[in-house]
Amino acid sequence: MICGCARTFVSPASRIQGARCPIPANQNKLEKDSISYICSVNGDIMPPRIRKLIGTLLLIALVVLYALIATTVASYRLAESPWWVHLIYFLVTGLLWILPAMWIIHWMEKPKKRQAK
Repeated sequence: MICGCARTFVSPASRIQGARCPIPANQNKLEKDSISYICSVNGDIMPPRIRKLIGTLLLIALVVLYALIATTVASYRLAESPWWVHLIYFLVTGLLWILPAMWIIHWMEKPKKRQAK
């Protein structure tokens, strides 16, 4: 731990220089908690609840938009095609949305960053 604390405070000035200002060990719990909150607001740590909420909304938007785009493309481009072309198209597009969804889920499940002890 740095100075008896698990997190470090990053001031706007130190972001420019790339340096970190450690939280002093002699601060009381209330001061440490408020500085820890400032650390999370400044972007060092996104709370898991917020990350999961954003990820869920992104997944819903992805599925809805992807389904609309895939069916629109199919109805305009494949209207005169045989059944097996439709089958292949919908098999491929039915599985293709999984790639961006996996990236979103992976981002949602990232653990909180922790400082070395």
